[in-house]
Amino acid sequence: MTAATARHQRALDIMSLERVTNARTYHHLRTNSGRYLRPHKIIRTGRLWQATPHDMQQLTALGVGAVVDFRQPDEAAKAPDVPLAGAARVAAPMVVGDLKGEAHALRTYIQHHDDAPEHIRLGYEAMVADPTMQASMREFLVTATATPGAVMFHCSAGKDRTGMAAALLLGALGVPRSLITRDYLYSNVEHEPNINQALVEFQQLGATHQMLTDMRAVTGVRVDYLDTALDWVDAHYGNVRNYVGELLGNGEAGLAALDRAFLVDDNH
Repeated sequence: MTAATARHQRALDIMSLERVTNARTYHHLRTNSGRYLRPHKIIRTGRLWQATPHDMQQLTALGVGAVVDFRQPDEAAKAPDVPLAGAARVAAPMVVGDLKGEAHALRTYIQHHDDAPEHIRLGYEAMVADPTMQASMREFLVTATATPGAVMFHCSAGKDRTGMAAALLLGALGVPRSLITRDYLYSNVEHEPNINQALVEFQQLGATHQMLTDMRAVTGVRVDYLDTALDWVDAHYGNVRNYVGELLGNGEAGLAALDRAFLVDDNH
């Protein structure tokens, strides 16, 4: 194992929760400026509707001050979060393309179309380009900056909307792109059992090899999805930090406030 790989493993603190999936935070994470993220200040997860008392105890112990929910209102109504004591709840609804996430709907679409992954890729671009979703991302970033304790954020699976939000926040703080990508792709590890189950069920229904390939592409995450969004940001704003600064407002003062909230000079 290289020293860089070891640092990456330490930086991604995978949380062992019982029913909250795809949960992790960060520590010992050095940014490009030489400063470090405050330990456990950023927490990303899947939805909280099945959280057990043990899960909530673990999250409460991290001092969560706000929970940002990227789900659409109908998603949140069907599976309401278990309330986290002492944490404000903030709705910042986003979508990733126009494909329905339910297994039956995905199978039906893929059986009759060959562009499902392209829908997701374009959905990622829309997450950073569409004014309505920029407003939701602004709500997240402003909340994250202003929250005294840790900020926790999630969608349903914690991979697409949550992954995009994490990439923008970490990128604005100077986290290396390689680590951002590694963090993003870890959702495939967390969701591997669900992805495999979806593929087995689809295969039993007679799916072709290409259909199975497309199903894996839409139930997991891919580097080209993330790159599509970040390339758009770079093309229109120069870099992620400029983009986040524009969303936060207040020019350099907004970014300075973000840095004060999340960065420290050492990793102790």
